[in-house]
Amino acid sequence: MLRRCLVPAFTLALAALVSSCAVRGAQDSIGPSVYDDAPPAQTMPSAKLGLPPQYRVFHDELAEYGDWTLIEPYGWCFRPAVNFVAWRPYSQGWWEPSDTYGWIWNSTEPFGWITYHYGAWFYDRFQGWVWQPGPVWGPAWVAWAQIDDYIGWAPLAPFDMQDISDVPDGMFLYVRAPQFVSSSVSTQALYVSRLTGTRGGLYAIENLDRVNGVPINRGPDFEMLQRMNVPVPARVDPTRFRQATLPSGLALPDEADLVRSSRRMLEVAARDLNRLRPNLDVPPPPTPPAPAPPPSTGSGTPRVKPGPSAPPGDTLHVKRPPMPRGDKPGGKPVGSPRPGAPADSTRR
Repeated sequence: MLRRCLVPAFTLALAALVSSCAVRGAQDSIGPSVYDDAPPAQTMPSAKLGLPPQYRVFHDELAEYGDWTLIEPYGWCFRPAVNFVAWRPYSQGWWEPSDTYGWIWNSTEPFGWITYHYGAWFYDRFQGWVWQPGPVWGPAWVAWAQIDDYIGWAPLAPFDMQDISDVPDGMFLYVRAPQFVSSSVSTQALYVSRLTGTRGGLYAIENLDRVNGVPINRGPDFEMLQRMNVPVPARVDPTRFRQATLPSGLALPDEADLVRSSRRMLEVAARDLNRLRPNLDVPPPPTPPAPAPPPSTGSGTPRVKPGPSAPPGDTLHVKRPPMPRGDKPGGKPVGSPRPGAPADSTRR
C-alpha cells in the first residue's frame, strides 16, 4: 500500500523538476530570471547621479564634510556638517591681498578650498546655509559694502535667484577697516545688529576687474585702505591656492550677472540695516535761553518787534561735517531711510 502511494508522488515531483528546468532554460535565452541572484545594490549616491557630470568631482571631495540635499529649482546642494545656528559662510578664515585678484579668502575649513572659490551660497529657510556648485575659480564670490569705517562682505547668491531670504542676524559680516587686514578677522567680525557706533549709510564697493575672462570684484581698494591709515600686508601668490580639475569649455559667469547679483545683495544689506541696526536715540538740541525783554518805555506793556515764525512742522537740521577722503567709496548710497530715524541721520 505504501509503495503504491509513493510512486505517484515521486512521478509528480520528477515532472515538476523537468518543467522547472525547461522554464529556466527558456528564460536564460532572453535574459536574467527570477532564479538568478539579485543585481548588486547601487552604491553611487543619488546626489552624485543628479549632479552635472562636470561637478561630480565636488561630490567626492566634499562627501566626508557634510551631505547633499535637493533644493528645487537649484538642484543638488552641499550642506556642511556645522552648527547651523551659529555658523555662516566666509566666517572662518581671513582675507589676503594679491595683485592679480585683489582680496582672496583663505579658509581654515577643510571644505573651504572648494566652496569659497567655486559656486554660490544661499540661505534656505529649512536647510540653513547651502552651497550650489559653480564652474570657475574666483578669489571669493562675495558682495562688498561699507558703513562708516566698517567693511562688510556677504556670499553672492546664485545669479538666477530673485527672492533672497532674510538671515536671522543679517546677510553681511562687518569689521573695522584696521581689523580687516588681520589674520584674526573672523573673531572680530560683527553682525549688523552690533554696529552700535555707526551713523552713516551703506555704500557699495564695486572694484570690478576681469582675470582670464572671469569677472571678479577685487574688494576694498588698496589705496583707499592706505588713506584710512590701514597698512596692507604683503601680496600673496594666488597660485598657491588649490584648484579643482574641471572640464574645459564650461560657461563662464557674465559681468552683468556679477553686478546684478552684487547689487541685489546690497539691497538685502540695506534691508538688514533698516531692520536690525540699533536705533540710537539722539538727544534733542538744547533749548536756547529766552531772549531778555526789551527795556520798558514806562507806558505799560513792552513792545516786541514781531519776527517771522517757523513754518508748521519745521525741524532743526544739523549738517554733518564732511568725512575724510577715502572713508567711503564713490557712488550712491544704497537703501532708504528707516522709519523713525532722527532728522540728522544719514542712514539709507
